Amino acid sequence: MIQTHSLFIALEDYRDWSMAKLFAMCEGLSDDSLDATKEMGFGSLRSTLFHMFVAEQVWMDRLTSRPWIPFPTNPNGISVEKIKAGFESIGNERRELIVMEADSRWQRVVEYRDSRGNAYQNELGDLLIHVVNHRVYHQSQALRFLKAYDRKLAGGLDYVFYKLAYPTISQSCEAKKALREYGLEVEVGEGALVAWDPTRIERMFAYDRWAMEKVLMNLNEASNETLDRDFGIGVGGIRKSILHVLDAMRFWARNLVDGPAAWDQSPADLPMDLIRKTFLVVNESLVDWIRSDGDRRVDDPIAVSFGGPPVSLRLYDALVTLIFHGTHHRAQIINMMRRSDLALPTCDFVVFARERQSRDWE
Repeated sequence: MIQTHSLFIALEDYRDWSMAKLFAMCEGLSDDSLDATKEMGFGSLRSTLFHMFVAEQVWMDRLTSRPWIPFPTNPNGISVEKIKAGFESIGNERRELIVMEADSRWQRVVEYRDSRGNAYQNELGDLLIHVVNHRVYHQSQALRFLKAYDRKLAGGLDYVFYKLAYPTISQSCEAKKALREYGLEVEVGEGALVAWDPTRIERMFAYDRWAMEKVLMNLNEASNETLDRDFGIGVGGIRKSILHVLDAMRFWARNLVDGPAAWDQSPADLPMDLIRKTFLVVNESLVDWIRSDGDRRVDDPIAVSFGGPPVSLRLYDALVTLIFHGTHHRAQIINMMRRSDLALPTCDFVVFARERQSRDWE
């Protein structure tokens, strides 16, 4: 019988899968490679991995009311193996916390201080989502470092690829063959259903809208030359990356709301004001679907085509994929904005959560 996990345990499973992949890609890299400086993340692959690790440790301290400590910033040559071991230890501890807090629906209010000593209060559930979102953001940067050493991963670390590896719905023989030929893991283990949590999923889409609006606002004065410059990151440039995120949203929204639909690519020169309007409309259509059809349809199977045989997923998988797909590409977009000397938006989930406290928002 297929197990059912809470959304938070499902995201821990996804975290374990994605970080195992990332650490495997780091195996055998020299210290020179780990410390080579580039204009992304925290300047080097080692520093970026270290930041991801200490962020999870610091947030675990905050969630469990441990004494405040300054946020460590210097990796001091720490080995990847040590960072990996730290990730595993923190992950096990956070799983225990998630299980322990399940009866409260993760609504406990956590009092904590940030790295500057400023005091805040947030709901535990929001902070758990922030930790996941923060990791996905910096994984995008780590993958970019690794690409420079010709270490690539078919598809990447998107949630959808995790759900193909550990599914709750089987693929056709034709789909399995095509996906494996592409280099993806398919049905390597049994997955778990995810308990429907519409309030949190809707909140995550509210965050996605908030974060993308911040990015688009800071691009108001950017020239077409800046927007269309090819940085060799992700799909290329700033506008192309935003359009890719928008096209993914449109694709999944049509498949959820209207049934099977093909990928429809937006014009490469779509004006930024039209991009913003379209993004808001699609985001709203997804929220409407969550409110109207989510309860009865979220575990329904859906067959989508990416140019090969149809691939089977559950509708819930598509929703979670969309949230973190946007985060992944925002990391790339903000890196390109930095290299263009544009003002940078702050898109952390925790900042959104501070602005819109859970109970006020509901």
